[in-house]
Amino acid sequence: MIGHEFADVNGVRIHYAIARPVNKETGERAEKARATGTKLIIFLHGFPEFWYAWRKQLEEFGRDFIAVAPDMRGYNLSSKPAAIEEYDIGKLAGDVRGRYTAGPAQGMAQLRYTALIRLMTRVRSLAIVR
Repeated sequence: MIGHEFADVNGVRIHYAIARPVNKETGERAEKARATGTKLIIFLHGFPEFWYAWRKQLEEFGRDFIAVAPDMRGYNLSSKPAAIEEYDIGKLAGDVRGRYTAGPAQGMAQLRYTALIRLMTRVRSLAIVR
């Protein structure tokens, strides 16, 4: 089951879709990766898509991971800052770093690599899907 949440990060409101595994003993969904020991997997979209491009992956990976697909700033339900400077690669990478770690995305290679370099100690693996 895919849920929808918002996070305020770096002065913008980011919408994200999230799927979580169900604890077989309690029947409850995992809330936080660190608290439950569940691993986090993030799917980043490229232009002109939004979280919905990853819906099938969220459903599949959400069985075993906390699977997240944010709408990047300027897309869909996330904030759309007016100033062009607000879409600087450093700010986009900061949005991901501020809430998560880096993940796969078509058309987002520069963001992935920028975020990855800044998060080397936090990223376990990176997959690039075209």
